[in-house]
Amino acid sequence: MVFVGFNLVIPFMPLFIQELGIHDRGQVAALAGLQQTASAIGLAVFAPIWGSVGDRIGRKPMFLRAVGLGAILIGGLALVRNIGQLLVLRFLIGALTGVQAPAMALVSTLAPRARTGYVVGLIQMAVYSGMFAGPLVGGLLADVIGFRRTFLLGSAFLALAALAIILFVREGFVKPPPRDRAGLSWLGDLKKLVAAEHLFVLLATVFCISFAVQGLPPILPLFIQQLPALPGTPAALTGIALGTAGVCAAISAPLLGRLAARVGYGVI
Repeated sequence: MVFVGFNLVIPFMPLFIQELGIHDRGQVAALAGLQQTASAIGLAVFAPIWGSVGDRIGRKPMFLRAVGLGAILIGGLALVRNIGQLLVLRFLIGALTGVQAPAMALVSTLAPRARTGYVVGLIQMAVYSGMFAGPLVGGLLADVIGFRRTFLLGSAFLALAALAIILFVREGFVKPPPRDRAGLSWLGDLKKLVAAEHLFVLLATVFCISFAVQGLPPILPLFIQQLPALPGTPAALTGIALGTAGVCAAISAPLLGRLAARVGYGVI
């Protein structure tokens, strides 16, 4: 439900920017990329801070914080009237939400130790399923009810998920003993990671892959928009295209995971 709520908006964000009065194709493409970058910057800066807070007060409050604020902010997109407001809200969505990390941390404390890997795999399946269903549903609904009502629907999905967390998730959180402040510098940890040659190569490779893949969604609706003889609207077709990618990810992740255990992770 959470990832459906967040991903409903992905297929039509560049088209929504056009609705805000930006019509030059180059400007729309640049702003579509910028709004996604604003969200990513907010997430990158604040994720370690929220992780530190979660260590002190528990994982359930952090998961609820991410989902609850996500419901408010995604709903707030329906009220946007100019590109500046959109960029601010997209930054806040990244800074104040970030649901995958607290979800993983929470499930690691709830699952029996012997079953942690299996449960994490189920979480990943739920993530990929939401990444498939969200764009598909969002792209189709945007044609029927409009962009702004689709934002409100995404907000409703997140609000229902927040209610489910409150009612059904139980966490027996035990506050860990205080640690030496000198060992809590995430910047120091990052320096150690970069200093490890093989790990640095891996991080650089993952960065390049993400750089290539994450650059596609902001421009995909604009690319589809200029194709001849479209069998549907750009929002709907973008949703179908991104949904197809989500299906492939949901299928390939567990299959390649099993194959990697036999042939080696480097090969995969």
